[in-house]
Amino acid sequence: MKTVKLYWSNVCILHKYEKQYLDNLVESLKDHNINLEITHFGIGYPTSLNKYLERDDAVIPDIIVSTDLEVFENQNIYNKFSNNLYNLVDYFPIKDSIKNSPVCYDKRLLPFLIIPLVFSYNNEDYNNINSIESLLKEDINVAIGGINNSGAKCIIKSIWDKYGKEDLLNLMKKTKVLNMPIQAFNEVKNGEDCIAITPSVYAKRANNKDLFINYPKEGAFALPSYICANKSIDFSTVNTVLSNLLIEEFCNFFVQNASLVTCLEGTLDEKFVLSNNNKFLYPSDKWLKSISSEEFYMYSSILFSTIIKGILIYFLALILSKLIGIKIISQMNFFDFIMGISVGSMIAKIIINKDHVVFSGVIALIVFTLLTIATSYLNLKSYTVRRIINAKTLILIENGRIIDKNMKRLRITINELMMKLREKDVFSLEDVQFAIMESNGQLSVLIKANKKPVTPYDMDLKVKSLSLTNDIIIDGKIIDKNLEIAGIDKKWLQSELKRKGINSIKEVFYAGLDQNKKLIISKKYSDSFNPENKFGIE
Repeated sequence: MKTVKLYWSNVCILHKYEKQYLDNLVESLKDHNINLEITHFGIGYPTSLNKYLERDDAVIPDIIVSTDLEVFENQNIYNKFSNNLYNLVDYFPIKDSIKNSPVCYDKRLLPFLIIPLVFSYNNEDYNNINSIESLLKEDINVAIGGINNSGAKCIIKSIWDKYGKEDLLNLMKKTKVLNMPIQAFNEVKNGEDCIAITPSVYAKRANNKDLFINYPKEGAFALPSYICANKSIDFSTVNTVLSNLLIEEFCNFFVQNASLVTCLEGTLDEKFVLSNNNKFLYPSDKWLKSISSEEFYMYSSILFSTIIKGILIYFLALILSKLIGIKIISQMNFFDFIMGISVGSMIAKIIINKDHVVFSGVIALIVFTLLTIATSYLNLKSYTVRRIINAKTLILIENGRIIDKNMKRLRITINELMMKLREKDVFSLEDVQFAIMESNGQLSVLIKANKKPVTPYDMDLKVKSLSLTNDIIIDGKIIDKNLEIAGIDKKWLQSELKRKGINSIKEVFYAGLDQNKKLIISKKYSDSFNPENKFGIE
């Protein structure tokens, strides 16, 4: 009995069916005196096929069936076995539309299936984006999936080949690259991005109301699956294995259940792709050979590393913001505002920097932060520095009269001044003793003594002082530290809750204890509660 080694890395969404079919194939080939040994790669398995074949100790199989395109497009991998392959395209007839497409570029690689990647979008106004060229020109968000497989890479390679590196970079600046293609589709479905490039099996869920589909004029991005066979076994054995593998029923299953394109003659056509003349976009053989794997992976890693850089810089920004110190927005002076904008701008540039140089950007950010801290320290200690950094306070109203010269200095209109007075519950100039514009842009108002409301102090009344409410339960969880501060225990708390008809802590959204040991409780609403039905909120 002849042993044939087959490496399989194919369509992950239908892998359960694939595996069952292949298990049956193994049994049926025994009748032909062939022992078929199948090794699976990809999602759900320890490694990808291209990572395995990169290894120096990798065993080259007799047959490969793979959607992992790096196996064939990475010359460092493909050169390991390409010189000893049969020209399968000469032996297995494929459809003319496929034979004349860029997908069929190497006679040693037999196109088996193609996953078409098309446009999904959630706004009818974007119906005019029906080509890759228009997608490159429009300033809209894009989502693609497959950062760890050939999904995203085939899009990047095709655009790089057809439109050049610069257009690709501009597109990637507005593109969110996600782990899986279904995630890109869900971004559009949930309204988070305008356009996604997704497999047609997802895009065809369009309802033409809030979800639409477009087939790019240049052709759908092609994600093909190829078959190659090594001359380590005789062609008669290759023919027996592949003839039993590539039966119509098996090929047509992918068309009917996943909207894939089958490449072999005599199999079903995918109607959506056929209506668009089976047009595909795929990197040319010339481009694939001209771009070294080192150049591609160096460049693509720059694009994909944006996500990683974003996460790392986010946590760095949190640390630096703690060092700088937090101010309420309303208390920020002009210096604080400028510093905040500058730090935010530097962080953004580090994340999207196409030169892939993170270290220098991080150093600059840290230096800028230290200078900000030093300036803030001098601002605290030095009156001279304070006068330089902080804006001067100016009196705008004195005894009901507007000081127009100071208004002009600050470039504030009378309408803006009256609005700021109304925000302080002052509706008449005659009520104002002084109105002062502070260095942080806030207006301080001193009301005339005879216009102030009467207070208990004015009437010589004694009132109890107030204290803060102690947070005891937040979102169904007891704050143990605050229990101890309040001088109560869980037993007392549970008895108080039961007295109010509450049997479980989880029923309480918030509970606080005031200075009189009174428990203030707000219960959770049930999941079925709809505030719109109760309050008529639109």
